Amino acid sequence: MKKPSKPADGERRAMIGYVPQYKVAAELIYNALVDGTFEWARIADPEAGRVDDIQIAKPGRLDAYQVKWSETVQNVTFQNLIAEEKKGKAKAKPSLLRQLAEGWQRLNRLHSNHQVFVHLYLEMFHLLQPSFRLTTHHRRTPIFKHS
Repeated sequence: MKKPSKPADGERRAMIGYVPQYKVAAELIYNALVDGTFEWARIADPEAGRVDDIQIAKPGRLDAYQVKWSETVQNVTFQNLIAEEKKGKAKAKPSLLRQLAEGWQRLNRLHSNHQVFVHLYLEMFHLLQPSFRLTTHHRRTPIFKHS
């Protein structure tokens, strides 16, 4: 039997992800400002598709970040990155890797004047290192094909 949630549990879960996400965004934006390369930034951009957490544009370059953060430690495998997420009878959610690839494709179409880089920023998984970033290749042609 599932334990009933408390009224504030949803807000606490959201804050676990949003506060660190905004801290990451602030640090990335600050660094671009200090470097003198900052053009613009978007947070939670609905046009970005699944890579919507943070976008930072610099001359000729767009870095888009998907941030995953949790206070619980989980192990991650390559299978976790490529597996679809199924919950009950609902339609399966695309794998995290597919979401990143589709976000890269979408951002390339929207921002053809920038070279697009997609980053996965993980701070919830137990790894040999506390975090890692997965970056897609920066070619204009898609490196992921739809089946």
